[in-house]
Amino acid sequence: MIEPVFESMPIELTKISRWLIWKELKAKKVPFNASLPEKNANVIDINTWSLFSDAKSAYRTERANGVGFVLSGDGIVCIDIDDCFEKEKPVPEALILLESLNCKYIEISYSGKGLHGLGYSDDLITKKIGKFQGLSVEIYSNKRFIAITGKTIKNEAFDRLSGIAELSAALTASHNVNTAKNNNLRHKSSFTLDSHKLDKIYETLPRSFFPRAQGQRNRHVFILARFFKFEHPNLILEELRYLVKKWHKEIEHIVKTKDFYSTWSDFNKAYEKAICPIDLLDEIIIKIAKDIQLPDFITDFFSGDTHEEEMLMLIKICAAYQY
Repeated sequence: MIEPVFESMPIELTKISRWLIWKELKAKKVPFNASLPEKNANVIDINTWSLFSDAKSAYRTERANGVGFVLSGDGIVCIDIDDCFEKEKPVPEALILLESLNCKYIEISYSGKGLHGLGYSDDLITKKIGKFQGLSVEIYSNKRFIAITGKTIKNEAFDRLSGIAELSAALTASHNVNTAKNNNLRHKSSFTLDSHKLDKIYETLPRSFFPRAQGQRNRHVFILARFFKFEHPNLILEELRYLVKKWHKEIEHIVKTKDFYSTWSDFNKAYEKAICPIDLLDEIIIKIAKDIQLPDFITDFFSGDTHEEEMLMLIKICAAYQY
């Protein structure tokens, strides 16, 4: 369990008088008034909240398990991700999610197995719990206290969060691409990978899915994501990660990006954005290209060239890929 690191707790919270202490009783975090520690605290009763300094002192004298900060709907939001550690390190998916939300303050939760991300948002969600990309996610902004530890992974000034409403919707939206078919999504602790099955899938990847030179990784990540999304739509997050990691290991001697986490992050973004199978992509690109109007200086440059039509179409196709 994590002991509070008071000197690392965010100033955005410590300057506000909404603190309490808590004790673990019957596997529950029970809040107590830091100023009157024999009395319980209540997340909807301002008279039971205290200064940060009082909570800090009471923690030390009352044998409390930790200190907590009360969220009261004033714009401070907490994203709580449970059980997201492997080998004493947070899984990259959890960090990627918090980073994508623009969490500048990230700490390890009291259990030592979860993460808190905090910041400001106009999307005030009192309580939302669900699954997202295999992660157990909770969002709070009101009528809740958060057990702050100060055991930071990232400790910067709070900033405005982005995508909170979208994340909240995705937690229950079974059609959302990020939920990867919730009915099939299971947490790592209750799921065993069938590596033999996955290796068979990996062997079917065409060699054209593998970059041959530096500068080709990004394009091939998108090709890979599109293939898995539409050819193997029932693969869950852990299976996709296994396959992408194997792919990355095979190409890392060729590409500049040696860090798997960067490739995994790019793959997740590509998977989300992919809207059609590979065999339909060329057809769509050609259709888009035909409707593109090129600037006069380009058409004038190729005017009269033996391969004018082919060159202009090639430029249009390149432009279509940017759509």
